[in-house]
Amino acid sequence: MTTFIHKTNRITALAAASMIILAGTQGSQVQAAPPDNVPAANVPISIVSRTPVLEPATITIKKVTARDDTYQADLNLPVISGMLDTQAQEEWNTLIEANATKELEVLKATAAENKKNATAQGFPFHASELTKTFDVTSNGVAGTGGILSLHITTYTFSGGANGFTRIDTYNIKNEATATRVTLKTLFGDKYQKIINTQISAAMAKDAANYFAEDFKGVNEESSFYIKGSSIYVIFQQNEIAPHSTGNPEFKIALPTNSTAGDLSSMGLVVNGKALSGVKLSLNDSGVVLAPIRAISEALGYELAWNKETSSLELNMGAHWTLVTKNKDSYIYNRMAPITLGTAPVINHEGSMYVPMSFFTEILKASVQYESGRVSISSES
Repeated sequence: MTTFIHKTNRITALAAASMIILAGTQGSQVQAAPPDNVPAANVPISIVSRTPVLEPATITIKKVTARDDTYQADLNLPVISGMLDTQAQEEWNTLIEANATKELEVLKATAAENKKNATAQGFPFHASELTKTFDVTSNGVAGTGGILSLHITTYTFSGGANGFTRIDTYNIKNEATATRVTLKTLFGDKYQKIINTQISAAMAKDAANYFAEDFKGVNEESSFYIKGSSIYVIFQQNEIAPHSTGNPEFKIALPTNSTAGDLSSMGLVVNGKALSGVKLSLNDSGVVLAPIRAISEALGYELAWNKETSSLELNMGAHWTLVTKNKDSYIYNRMAPITLGTAPVINHEGSMYVPMSFFTEILKASVQYESGRVSISSES
């Protein structure tokens, strides 16, 4: 029996075009640049494009479940809507579903044949499996130039000692005529030299775990996803490393002239008043950071800096909060500390920045991403 369920999730993203590759999901991640330890969020939030002509993109989960005594399948398929180029949008949605349907039919046939052979030869039979999940790792608002980067993870088991994991990546810029984003798009004509050099260097540092002779370099069809100010080039399971290594990923910093990681054009409005000279930023993990003092004071808080402890105290009536530099431990009303996954940092100008979630989770403010700006307001 096959069941279709629709469940809507808002994504912090603008829609996109894509490329499909063979690579894996839960394999090891090899750093060719500083490590990025914050996982991509599995539960996205509503957000609106920072480009005035763009509308919010929505990704709906189309859930497909099917099973009998020979196989089981659990598929979470993304369905993109809200793109300016509705024709391209429909083509990608159709392609994603068609590929999944074809894989499911192949799995059913293989599973039935496996059971038939196992029964005839008196061997134990193990049901086949097919699962699909997806993640959005780059949002079109947070400095990515309107690029949605998502990847679909497919795990298949049809007998034998191990299953196989594949990753399909989709990178598209939301424009009137949607354009596919490739490594060349982001790094220019010399993209192969730039990226191949970094991947080769990373492999050399852990040579025992790679098949160096199998690395043939990247091309415009190479799979990658964008996260923060970096890309992650993905390889298929068994492609350049043993099966047990999983699907190697190599982190490459985006060039400084890339649109990813640039939030300077976004305005900031607090309680209806625009803040001048205040800018958001994006860390290497793709987390949006905001200046705590300017925003908190605009919300009505009084702030006191403790130089000895590098901590900032916020007071407004009965509300009291303490944050400390480089410490992911936010204290609210002297209750147990709350972690947000990102610690406060101080930039080169001496201003403390905190993750945007600080204002919603700690100060209980409302945050809305609108065309070209972020609006923060005190909740009534």
